[in-house]
Amino acid sequence: MDNAIVQRALLITVDGFDPSYLDFPDLPTLRRLGAEGAVCLNCSTTFPTLTTSCLASLLTGTYPATHGIPSSAFYDKATDTRMDAPRGIAVPTVAEVLKAHGHRTAAVAHFLLEHRGADVYLPASANMAEQVARVFATINPTFLALYLGATDEAGHRFGPTSSEMRRVVQDVDRQIGDVLTELERRGWLREAVVVITSDHGMTDLPAGGGLTGRVETALQASGVQHEYAASRHTFRADTEVVWMRCVRVALVWERRPLSPEKRERLLNALRNIEGIETIVDAAQLKRLRASPRVADYVLIPARDKHFATGDKGGHGSFAEMHVPLLLWGAGVQRGALTEASNVDVVPTLLRLLDVPIPEHVEGEVLKAATWAKIL
Repeated sequence: MDNAIVQRALLITVDGFDPSYLDFPDLPTLRRLGAEGAVCLNCSTTFPTLTTSCLASLLTGTYPATHGIPSSAFYDKATDTRMDAPRGIAVPTVAEVLKAHGHRTAAVAHFLLEHRGADVYLPASANMAEQVARVFATINPTFLALYLGATDEAGHRFGPTSSEMRRVVQDVDRQIGDVLTELERRGWLREAVVVITSDHGMTDLPAGGGLTGRVETALQASGVQHEYAASRHTFRADTEVVWMRCVRVALVWERRPLSPEKRERLLNALRNIEGIETIVDAAQLKRLRASPRVADYVLIPARDKHFATGDKGGHGSFAEMHVPLLLWGAGVQRGALTEASNVDVVPTLLRLLDVPIPEHVEGEVLKAATWAKIL
């Protein structure tokens, strides 16, 4: 199909889909698409590897420093509150860009596209093919985005190497196959490009690897007044440092700027936590193009450590920054993609659909996934 004219695009995002899942048995749909399309097994995502910020990057072609979503939850200094499920993406989504150029768009469960460019938005369902049929009962979209979240839920609950995880991935493969069958029946897949990817990978969390208690002990030893940023929590007037855990990372903020002496005490205490491998500071976050609101310090543990409270799998750190990226259909040249990023998906789709790429987009068009004549 690599010589076909691209008229439509399907984006399927499978939450928490680690590249290792492609080694599971009985995945006929993904195996076929991978053999016929272009595949990158180490597509890089943005930091921290938390769903909302990574999805915002995927759907805008920009880094968190540009789209403004720091993570899935964070402490907001401006309002002195914890912010859960942040929205308010600061740049247009791919659906909004396409809509501005006359294309019809639809999304199923891709929550960041609700009220952000989707002409039709439907909730998640155990039968995604049925939801797709409901979309077509209303419009015939140029762009269709589907979000599957069961893999992330199973990864957290059972762990990425569990038998339960294998069954969930096999069900996702079946659902994708059912969706493609439905679209093929309607003739929609002709002249369509299909992109399948994820927001982050998943790491096994061994029992006994939790570091939450050690963080609290270190903060107490530093002498700074601190509190945990729980949902709907009101902070004390004298609190100087706020922190929260996000499974594979811990986020730390200075509620107000500390004196140099107190800051050094804080950092020394955090550095001395056994099991912490790296502390990412504001300068490093800027180089990573993370949102400046994500934290003042991000604690990255060793591979066998975490900040979870019962989860058997998790994400958030550098270890989960690689995800699969599969492109198939019209405009796609068969073969391997040696390098790609989640911010490259939007410019690639726009180029394939012959839509001008806005100046705010920071990703690049994937060369191996584009029409030869476009190059």
